[in-house]
Amino acid sequence: LSPDQEYDVVLVVADNAWQMHLLNSVRGWRERCRVKAFYVNELWPISLHNWRLRKEPFANYDYLFSGVLQSIEPLKKVTGKVCNYLPPAVDMDLFNPNPNHPERVVQAAYVGRRDPALHRELMQWASNDQHFYHYDTVRAQKLFIDNHVEHRQMYANLLKRSTFSFALQAKRDANKETAGIEVIGGRYYELISSGTIVVGWKPSSDQFQKEFGWQDSVISFNPETDDIATTLNQLQNDPERRQQISQRNAAESLNRHDWGHRAVSLLNSMNMPVGIKLANRIDALSEQSNLLLGNEQNITKPENTVTSS
Repeated sequence: LSPDQEYDVVLVVADNAWQMHLLNSVRGWRERCRVKAFYVNELWPISLHNWRLRKEPFANYDYLFSGVLQSIEPLKKVTGKVCNYLPPAVDMDLFNPNPNHPERVVQAAYVGRRDPALHRELMQWASNDQHFYHYDTVRAQKLFIDNHVEHRQMYANLLKRSTFSFALQAKRDANKETAGIEVIGGRYYELISSGTIVVGWKPSSDQFQKEFGWQDSVISFNPETDDIATTLNQLQNDPERRQQISQRNAAESLNRHDWGHRAVSLLNSMNMPVGIKLANRIDALSEQSNLLLGNEQNITKPENTVTSS
């Protein structure tokens, strides 16, 4: 923020609500910004019981956005502000496997938190059939990234070259932090956008149907009752189905899960016009989606109406 410039809107993006006060180090920023909005990626309802968090300067902002749907109503009660849900998203220029279609040389990729039993079964599956199974090997220490841009590029390239990936409930093993609330984690958006076949938890919630309501967006799998080798081998023996799942996942994501789509939602929530560059990006993503499947009728159109200014 420049001390000599006036702004129509400022949007503060944070990992958690404890970072809300950081902008206060910029002198006079509230007076120079007509509309002030704060987006917190992760805010669990139980955290709003913490009186220290409730002392954070929510009053500085006109609009509050959260990446956790269940936190919206509690946040409204605590702050009295306009609060809206803004789901995770991805940069589709980075995660979309098209038009280059890189060869999926990694048979399985399990990134981030994982179920121990499922991991053991995947290790056995990979060993029995000589598959390449990629997984994290450092689990119990803080990781520091040298270059976040390079890290995201590497991660996206891995997913675009993986046949199968795995996703369970967000923070499945952190009940003290989540209080048992089940949310659609950002991992789903990353995996599905890359065109990999996602195996794992498929919630029956309305929100999941809204975000990923097409066939086989996630292949349902219960680590406690199902056999992962059987599930993966059945899919391996059906290349036509694998191709359809991959194309559908990438195409649907192009049409609804780019950060451009979230920008439209955010502007609509604040009753602000969508600029011509953003409108053109949404149109271009839709065209890519239609070309991918070759049939405009196959793709669900996004709900938000884009009106350029």
